[in-house]
Amino acid sequence: APYSMNWNATWQYEFAPTWLLDMSYQGSAGVGLLNSWDINAIPLDVSSDRATLDRIYQNTQAYKPFTNFGSVRLWSNFGHSTYHSATVKVEKRFSRGLTLDSFYTKSRVISEADDDSAASGISYYNRRLEKGRTNFDVSNRWVTHALYELPVGRGRHWMNRGGVFDYLLGGWNIAVIQTFQSGTPVAFTMGGSPNRYLPGAQRPIQTASNGDIIVKDYKLGDRFNNSLKNPMWNIKGFAYPAAYTPGTVGRNTIEGPAVNWTQTSVAKNFRFREKYNLDVRFDAQNIFKTPNYRNPNSVVNLTNSSAFGKPTNTVAGIDSLGGRFVGYFQVKLSF
Repeated sequence: APYSMNWNATWQYEFAPTWLLDMSYQGSAGVGLLNSWDINAIPLDVSSDRATLDRIYQNTQAYKPFTNFGSVRLWSNFGHSTYHSATVKVEKRFSRGLTLDSFYTKSRVISEADDDSAASGISYYNRRLEKGRTNFDVSNRWVTHALYELPVGRGRHWMNRGGVFDYLLGGWNIAVIQTFQSGTPVAFTMGGSPNRYLPGAQRPIQTASNGDIIVKDYKLGDRFNNSLKNPMWNIKGFAYPAAYTPGTVGRNTIEGPAVNWTQTSVAKNFRFREKYNLDVRFDAQNIFKTPNYRNPNSVVNLTNSSAFGKPTNTVAGIDSLGGRFVGYFQVKLSF
């Protein structure tokens, strides 16, 4: 049966009366995970003769290991996954109207497949070629949460009294959540090649480093016209593999767009006759109108590159490519 292992270590240090530093390592592994592969696949090294390879291409069924069957998917303990992370956290317990938590995590998740269903790749006979980052891997994540009681109003530093001014200006609280995280991995595939290949996942050859493929100082361009958008990646850093040879690009070798997400809240509680409470708050999402793009098209088509690397949507629930500010006003009465 598949099983998982988990281990961790944590170190804490209180360097001031209300401040705590927390450093931790966490690891886990999934062993013997279930997924399925097509075991009725033609080996990539079935022949080196071009004429023979052309015959195989024209009649692949006749060259499968079991010629009377199509795909034969074997469920077995093919999978293995590992996770490692290091986290640094700074915590300020509530004092002088302020509480704060800020943590940064550096992590890596790798596996041979992204789910427990039908796995695929360059070759069933060398599944290690598919070992790489998972689709949901986030290498860097920094989240800060802060709550501050404005020092104005009854029971606070300034205007410590009731009356009209306290109702209007006193007792307000401000909360901020700021998230920075790196993008999720992207797997490059290919299309439009004039060459012939044996059945299996087709990937291009990467001719440039990841640093040269990523467009520096990226600007979207015209967000309303897809043909005028700028690509995030340089398609000139790829080439088609020769006929009947696999490409050299691995699985999930590059990161997609990063995320910069800001959330804020302003709230106040009004109390009437001891048993009535009126909570008023305004929540805001993406106050700086920062666009956070989904992973764009990653199909390397050297004959038609019009869609390659161009974002068509954003994440975090915002469907506008330019990024937009969203606010919510809420009132709650309790008694």
